[in-house]
Amino acid sequence: MLRVDQLMAENRVLVERTRVLEGRVAELERRLKRSSQSSHQPPSSDGPSVPPRPVRVSSGRSRGAQAGHEGHTRMVVAEPDEVVVVRPDRCGGCGAPLNDADEVGVETHQVSEIATPTLVVTEYQRRRCRCRSCAAQTTAPLPVGVPTGMF
Repeated sequence: MLRVDQLMAENRVLVERTRVLEGRVAELERRLKRSSQSSHQPPSSDGPSVPPRPVRVSSGRSRGAQAGHEGHTRMVVAEPDEVVVVRPDRCGGCGAPLNDADEVGVETHQVSEIATPTLVVTEYQRRRCRCRSCAAQTTAPLPVGVPTGMF
């Protein structure tokens, strides 16, 4: 009986190893199927088994916007909310300091950003009143839609 128990234990180990290896093979096969055409990886990572992309036939038009196309761009704001002045510290040619150098021009670069959300705290003061008739105290309910049980 000892030999049967030993064989059964070895069988369990082999079954587990087979399960792990089958999972690994499935993962490797999944990776092999990936290419630049079926995933977000660059074409340079395609293996030799991936067929090349078809050559595009030229339409005869130049790349980009065509002649006569009215472009769309964000307009420059005349009065920005904040102006940051940026001066060079050193000369780009010789490396000399530019502390007291004359300014000879200005380039502007505007960045439009969505402001970070600000926290708005609303306090609801629920007033409690005492009835003059029976002396019972009643607290006003919260308005509909106000969450409860947060603090």
